[in-house]
Amino acid sequence: LKNESLHTVAWEPNKPLVIEEIEVAPPQADEVRIKIVATAVCHTDLYHLFEGMPKDGFPAVLGHEAAGIVESVGPEVTEFQPALYWRWKLLRFLNSSADLGLFFRQK
Repeated sequence: LKNESLHTVAWEPNKPLVIEEIEVAPPQADEVRIKIVATAVCHTDLYHLFEGMPKDGFPAVLGHEAAGIVESVGPEVTEFQPALYWRWKLLRFLNSSADLGLFFRQK
């Protein structure tokens, strides 16, 4: 599996966004890794970028509305069901796979 993917990164408040290739760690034991096939930076992202995010929230990967397919799972994942959430999260640490804004519930 390719361990790098493109992300829209905000390095500082009120600065242009940068498209960067970032290495994504393999899923942890109880995680599901999703290959994003479509995402967008929406008005909510821009609000937080320009007005609502504290300075310690940077760098941040924007784009919390996404659609994707299961690419791999950790060894402890035996079953799961897709779940749809409205939830605002940013990937605050670019080398972490813990929260890419994608959520699954284990059965």
